[in-house]
Amino acid sequence: MDRIFSEMKTGKRIANLCISALYYFLYAKPRDILAKIMGIYGRRLVVLCYHGVQSEERSAFAWQMDELLRAAKPVSLHGWDAVSGSGNLVSVTFDDGFSNVRQNALPELEKRSIPATIFVPTGNLGDRPTWSMDGKDPSRDVRILEAEDLHALAGPILTIGSHSVSHADLTKMAEEELLRELSRSKEDLEGMLGTPVELFAFPYGHYSDRAAEFARKAGYHMACTLEPKTVRFDDSRFLVGRFRVDPCDWKIEFWLKVRGAYEGIAPFQHLKRFFRSRLRYGRTMEAP
Repeated sequence: MDRIFSEMKTGKRIANLCISALYYFLYAKPRDILAKIMGIYGRRLVVLCYHGVQSEERSAFAWQMDELLRAAKPVSLHGWDAVSGSGNLVSVTFDDGFSNVRQNALPELEKRSIPATIFVPTGNLGDRPTWSMDGKDPSRDVRILEAEDLHALAGPILTIGSHSVSHADLTKMAEEELLRELSRSKEDLEGMLGTPVELFAFPYGHYSDRAAEFARKAGYHMACTLEPKTVRFDDSRFLVGRFRVDPCDWKIEFWLKVRGAYEGIAPFQHLKRFFRSRLRYGRTMEAP
């Protein structure tokens, strides 16, 4: 059974890779060349989303950061639209606040002066993850950063954002509980850091129009999803898509992701999300 699952997962990666390569070389790259010829220098932001970085993955992560510098200009997610000049921009983010990010990723970021944002679930600080995770995920036994760590790390290189309180799926919550998850995590982080917390990332990347509106009401200026979409300067910029990456990505996968090519699979993810929501709605209607 494990072998079948592994082969299906590999098959999906290959399919996504092929779709993204076709999108990049047949559409995105020609579009950019044409825009340059016409003197149109529009900028785009690619936001990468990591989770944990294991010690054995540090060298692979370092290679990825070098490739990032070759592909684009690294910027902080907080205030990226104030960056001057032309060219593509990339912002690095981490979900869940795993302590191995401090040990293995942050030194490589500091060495290259690459800013990053880390989103933490405040109800798990200093503890291991209590939310559902893949049994084979190596991060399931890694502790979350503590409040003292966050206070010490916050600065020019690392921005702290909220990932709710309990890392629950916010799309399944009643309004009162949803607002509490959004507001309390923001208030807790601001109390720890002594600075405003304006960035939020939806747990699992799951969001809805209602959840996004509540995030606005809670006072966030930006909310991140896991939809692989680049951000353009004429976008609304509250809901920001991100490209999920991992230190163990194939080099060609990361090469394409950091250049925004994986937005070619976004329409397929939209369809999957639509049918999943319709199925969930249908089950709700059938319930007694």
